Amino acid sequence: MKEKENEIPLLDLAPKLKRPLSLWNPLDYLRLLFWVFFFPQAIRWYVQTFSKPEYRNINEFKNFKEFRKVVWNDPILGKLILQAFITILIAAPGICLILRAFNVPINWFGVVLGVALGVVGGVALCVALGVAGGVVGGVALGVALGVAGGVQKVLVGIVAGAVTLGLVGIMFAGVFGVARGVAFGAAGGMGFGAAVVMLVILVRTWSIVVSEGVDISVAVDMVSRETRVEAFSVAAGIASIAIIMRLSEYVYTTLHLAFFPKAKKIKCLPQLGRIVFLPLPGIQKQLEYQLDTNWETGVKNANQLLEYSHQFIPAVKAIRLKLEQSSRDVMLSRISTLAIKPYDWKLLPALSKKPMNIYWKFKLVPHLNTPANAACAGFWFWHKKESHKAVKAFSAVQDLRHGAEIYDIAKVIDKGINTTDMQTIAAMEVETNWLDSLPDPELRTGTLRALRIIHAVAGEARVALNARALLNRSTAINRAVADLTDLMETGSDFCPEPEWPLIQDIAHQWKEIFSRAGGVIGEEVLRQPILNPYEGYSGLPVTGSTFTGRADILRQIETHWAIGGLMPVLILYGHRRMGKTSVLRSLAKNTDANNLYVYLDMQNAGWVEHTGQLLLDFAEAVHKIASNSGLDIGAPLPPQIIRPSTLHAALSTLSWNESMNACAKANA
Repeated sequence: MKEKENEIPLLDLAPKLKRPLSLWNPLDYLRLLFWVFFFPQAIRWYVQTFSKPEYRNINEFKNFKEFRKVVWNDPILGKLILQAFITILIAAPGICLILRAFNVPINWFGVVLGVALGVVGGVALCVALGVAGGVVGGVALGVALGVAGGVQKVLVGIVAGAVTLGLVGIMFAGVFGVARGVAFGAAGGMGFGAAVVMLVILVRTWSIVVSEGVDISVAVDMVSRETRVEAFSVAAGIASIAIIMRLSEYVYTTLHLAFFPKAKKIKCLPQLGRIVFLPLPGIQKQLEYQLDTNWETGVKNANQLLEYSHQFIPAVKAIRLKLEQSSRDVMLSRISTLAIKPYDWKLLPALSKKPMNIYWKFKLVPHLNTPANAACAGFWFWHKKESHKAVKAFSAVQDLRHGAEIYDIAKVIDKGINTTDMQTIAAMEVETNWLDSLPDPELRTGTLRALRIIHAVAGEARVALNARALLNRSTAINRAVADLTDLMETGSDFCPEPEWPLIQDIAHQWKEIFSRAGGVIGEEVLRQPILNPYEGYSGLPVTGSTFTGRADILRQIETHWAIGGLMPVLILYGHRRMGKTSVLRSLAKNTDANNLYVYLDMQNAGWVEHTGQLLLDFAEAVHKIASNSGLDIGAPLPPQIIRPSTLHAALSTLSWNESMNACAKANA
């Protein structure tokens, strides 16, 4: 198998230009002219490669003001449009000079008028179709009208303009995607060619009026006599055939594929073969072989053909045939690979139609008549963000391998999109339990990873609804919002298209629901009274668990008293109600346990009548702490009278009990 895989060439049909076009390089103007007429897909590639990311996929502008703003802000787009105008100004007169060398009379006013109309039309096309479409259409229109308006003979001018315009072919297919572009080119070819011929006649009429100075009615009569209905029909037919068929390029490419072995294996595709929409011989067979040998490589090559050529019919036929021949075990796996960033999403619904019907219908409605068609339709509906239709489509493939997985994913996405409240989100936790017990190896691994985040968020919604504590409810909501935010920011890195835009919408929608629920909980918290840990103390000192902080003050006291020798006297000062008393009462629990701390409230000192009473308070406080600490305070003294004048001297020689008794005598 590896040898066969190595034989499969990987197509690379993109332009090989590695720099932006230069305004000062004449060869770049020839390159741009070649791109417009023979490789219009390169204009789209150039815009998407070199312009700013935010402007790469603009297919239309709201108005001329927006178009001017974008062109002004992006130098690449601005230079491209300027180069397109310069190309028109050079190419149309250059072709007329060549015709004049062959004795074809040229009306230079008609050249100027045609070029001017081409420039105006190019700007209008840029606004309507985006820069890529405007450059292709504007250059083609300007060159065609300039050449046709400059030729003196009306019939010759019409034919010349038709042939020049015919070189563009179905250019919009290369710019906007194969299905829509080919449909526009084929269905609108006749009308487009006729409209251009009518515009050429108007240009010629006005040029005759200006150059010969005749009345407009006379000019109309001159043009009518010269043109005739037969000539008009012939010119319109030539223009239409040249636009649609591209027969010369078809013949050249067919011969190239027939005589060059490498080309037979689609290792390369001739440059002119990229603008041929008629099926080239051998392309479908080679693509079928590649899809059989290595499906992923074959799909990549098919996308290259769709992006840089008009070989839509062979690509659709080859892919549809191989899907029909696929076994039930690999069918969904192959379609899943096909749906990973296809160049043109219209390929999926097109697989259920006949190729020629695709060109004539802009609106593609996929069929569900076979499992392959139903699976392709399901991915297409996901791309169109029609999740309910996707559920219906994937319900038809449940019996295939991975079919149950795809169907369950579709149901979760559809329900998630239509969720509007927390209750529905919480209910999805149970409905997504299947994520932990898939019967087969995972097919859409990135999608399942994103859905597992959705499952976790649904669990947080259940907690937020059922928890009694406001803190638990609020925490669950915060976790859910964080998960959804992370999913929105990183989901594109692992979740594939077309599911990711839908899951992104779910994440955004759910985040808003959780945010509203968080606001409601916040209001409930504000309506409840705030619990004050100091309530009931009325400014009184606090102790125990209610005492917090002040660690810096306690650390300073412990540092001063840790010095050996006599402990220094410290003064703790501050305004009232700042916590000085609370600090003093907490010293014993927050400093060295080897020290005894005696607390005496001096606010009661005003009630003593003399010093003896004050000293008695001191003694009682010291006696209480010493007794509670288990110190030996000695035997109590016998009753005796001690005068207050001798109390101080006596206390210095007495034990604890003796001091207490002395203070009591003095107080009596």
